[in-house]
Amino acid sequence: MDTETVSSLGPICDYCLQENLPADTRCARCGAPRPPEQLASDPLDAPEQRTGPVIEEKVLPHPGVQWRASVGAVAHKADNGLRNPGRIIAVILGTGTGIVLVVGGLIVAAVMVLIQLLPSFSAPDVARGTAPRSWADQLRAVSTCQRIHVDERCVLTGGHYLLFGGITGGRDLIFWIRQLPEDPLGVTVRRWRAEGGRILCDKATFIQISPTAAVRYASGPAGVVVETDPFTDSARAQAFLTRFSVFC
Repeated sequence: MDTETVSSLGPICDYCLQENLPADTRCARCGAPRPPEQLASDPLDAPEQRTGPVIEEKVLPHPGVQWRASVGAVAHKADNGLRNPGRIIAVILGTGTGIVLVVGGLIVAAVMVLIQLLPSFSAPDVARGTAPRSWADQLRAVSTCQRIHVDERCVLTGGHYLLFGGITGGRDLIFWIRQLPEDPLGVTVRRWRAEGGRILCDKATFIQISPTAAVRYASGPAGVVVETDPFTDSARAQAFLTRFSVFC
């Protein structure tokens, strides 16, 4: 093949070696595109310029590129945080405060539930399957009592669960039980009223927390009087009554 014949040849396809016309942008046999350098080398082969309005096409980046960009943004923020220790401390303190508030709320909720459940851990009944005749019977069932003349001196040990929460300051609770006829019982109740204190019930059953935070209880139907040593304060004295489910 002479030189003139070679120069007349059109562009050769890089894929199937098919000779194509200079104006072809793709191979006539396999459809492969011509290399850009071939198109740029020949002004006649340049693609036809389009006329009319140009519609802009938005090309979205490949998902992998988007992911790398997101990772880069996170890394950039982390780097900024390392360069600004004050911001890191503020975030840590803010998170710590939130944790403290959540834990504190859980503790308060647990305490409230425990307070509600304490009455259910009341003293056992004297007779199985029957309700006690009075609060005095409940107290006798959980205490050690000794008769002194007409009174009973009873002791509830300081470690007993009914004294949970240090309501006696860790001390044993000493109380007195006395059986009285109706008239002497009324005299006792009038004396308690005169001494003052907070009256919780003033019906057939009289319940009072004295000025010294002692519990005073008198049951007319049962003809019994109970008087305890002082608790640490009036709120804890009332808590003791609540644990026995003693209400008006």
